[in-house]
Amino acid sequence: TGYLHDAYMPDDGEDWPDDPAEPFTDDIYGTVSSGWYGGADGTYGDDYFENLGKTHIQIHADYSGKGREGPVDISKGGVLVVEEIFGGSPWVIFSHVLSGFAEGLDYTLTSSVSPTVVKIGTDTVCLRHVIEDENEPHDFSVNFDPYHVSYGYGEATVTTFAGAKDPCSLVDPAVSMPAVLDPAFDQHTLTLVPFADPENPDLANYPRQVQGTFLEVRVEVMNGTDDNWINTTVNPVITGGLGGSTLEMSYVAYPRPLVPSHADGSGNVVPGDQPGTFTTGWRFNQPEGEVLVKMGSTLNLLQPTRRAYFVFLFRIDPSLENGIYGIPFSMNGERVHYTGSDNGSAAYEVPPAKFSLVDKDANGQVGSFEQLVLASGSLQDLEVIPTGNFRSLQEAKWSLSDVDAGDFDALSSSLEVRRENGHEVIGLSGFTRFPSLDTSKIYILQRGILDSYNNRGDRLQVTGGQQLTFTDQESQGWYIVSSPLWVNPVGPRINVTNRVYTVNWESVEGGLQFVPDGEIYVNTLLTIRNSGSDVSSNTEISIRPGDYFQVLEDSLPAGCSMENGLLVVDAGLLIPGDKFEQVLPFRLNPDIPKGVDLRPIIYSSEINYEGTAVEASFSFEDSTKVLLEAYDLEVQELYYSMVSDTMVHVTAIAGNRAMPAGRFWFRIYPIYGGGTWEFPIAELYVDTMATGQLIT
Repeated sequence: TGYLHDAYMPDDGEDWPDDPAEPFTDDIYGTVSSGWYGGADGTYGDDYFENLGKTHIQIHADYSGKGREGPVDISKGGVLVVEEIFGGSPWVIFSHVLSGFAEGLDYTLTSSVSPTVVKIGTDTVCLRHVIEDENEPHDFSVNFDPYHVSYGYGEATVTTFAGAKDPCSLVDPAVSMPAVLDPAFDQHTLTLVPFADPENPDLANYPRQVQGTFLEVRVEVMNGTDDNWINTTVNPVITGGLGGSTLEMSYVAYPRPLVPSHADGSGNVVPGDQPGTFTTGWRFNQPEGEVLVKMGSTLNLLQPTRRAYFVFLFRIDPSLENGIYGIPFSMNGERVHYTGSDNGSAAYEVPPAKFSLVDKDANGQVGSFEQLVLASGSLQDLEVIPTGNFRSLQEAKWSLSDVDAGDFDALSSSLEVRRENGHEVIGLSGFTRFPSLDTSKIYILQRGILDSYNNRGDRLQVTGGQQLTFTDQESQGWYIVSSPLWVNPVGPRINVTNRVYTVNWESVEGGLQFVPDGEIYVNTLLTIRNSGSDVSSNTEISIRPGDYFQVLEDSLPAGCSMENGLLVVDAGLLIPGDKFEQVLPFRLNPDIPKGVDLRPIIYSSEINYEGTAVEASFSFEDSTKVLLEAYDLEVQELYYSMVSDTMVHVTAIAGNRAMPAGRFWFRIYPIYGGGTWEFPIAELYVDTMATGQLIT
């Protein structure tokens, strides 16, 4: 500070040659004619603080948790040395340890395919998603004992400590009162205010003896404003959840700036202040013992830049069950500037104190700590991007224990699965509080069909990735992702091709022309290849013939037979890289109904085989059709009606029951005298005619 209580000039004193405007005489410096600053009010030598706390340090801490939750030290405190304007004795202002309390979500999403080994071909699998908060729940252990939480408001800081010893020696003996208590072990008989002055009316009920399990809570209130706080009061709110717990004693400690130990002129050490017990040593212009201790929970004056301690001694109900308990507090007061202007209330949210009840052994060791969850969120959706290789069955179930695909049918907890923009979305909105004490990891199984039949590589992509959306405690939206999923299908891979080989024993290589109205015999060539990594055994192909083709059973080669209307071909055992071929005989039925597609010789094939290294049965369907590519245009209807004795109305309808055709004439010729007229009586040029199309 400057002269008396004027604030020090904001610049070097040499920059103020004309201040003060009116020179004055000082007892120490003599005549002062320059280099002095009058402060905000422009006057010199007044006794008012224009703006106390010119040396006011604020720390803006940007904390990155990386999974570390709970009490966090921000600084270990500091010491500011100042010098009195009279006498020059040093004063020390201690800044206490600054702490924060980290809360946040640390969700992870891990996705995989179950089972991890899948068959080449089609296989039923589950996408396995694990949602976890890796940092929850926490043991209420040494990390929370003492329990301390600090709320910063920029202009004020309120910190709550639960546990440790009494700071002002008002409890005898000076026992430790941890935040982790066992009423059977932590039993004490205490004397409160053992050296109470009987002349002090505030101490009329002291000294007093109490017995039980005790917890002391200290609420530190820091006034960083420019106002005086009048009648600042902090009170605990003892709720019904604390049973018969009671407040046994409360007081307010208001320490002044402190001095360190120092040597006097004779070299003797003069005791300094002890910030841990709020006791002070000698100083030049202040009385000893200047720490103000006032019983109750109200401080009549808390000046700017100063700190007050509201201390509460609780006796804990021994009948409470083991668990974690909270004690909330309320705070209020008035903010009054030194000029007398009322600047509102000094009411801030006080961090609640927490303590835990546990069982301890004879040595005070805790058998099992109680657990707490610091932060929970709300799960929203799990979005999965499937590839064409995975067909979701839109079935999903969840469990709190580790599960795989084999457990799917036994699970009873289902989840809604919906389709949005080609993605599979699993609804998780039912998990409105995650994590909780009993739920910090969720297993989700999403069932579907994996088809690697047409895959030509060693790896098969199942999904393009997964995304979990959720909201935090403030309802702010977040998301995390897991990597795309791949599998390596193992086992034999059977590829089947079937094509027209001959028609009426003429090769179709390079094209074919024949008269469709005669007998038509067709041979197809079946080719089976094993392009997998395992031997295929009991390889069997079941072929469904077309509706208008008949299998010539008498001409079937060995290993082929008709079973339940299907043509079954037994290919036996195929080693990797092996090929099997078989010619299959068919005949087109002569009496085909009108208006049908007569081309399909084979509608579909079903392939069944077994692995050898992979002990599994494989089965999938090949929907590839084998068609007889021929033209077959037919007149489906021809009728007439007499309009008059000399006029006839003729109607002709033609259809196409084979390959698409075009660029032809559809004509009607009359028959007269046993012969056909040379010229048609009606004609229609057809540019294109699709299979199954009718023209009239």
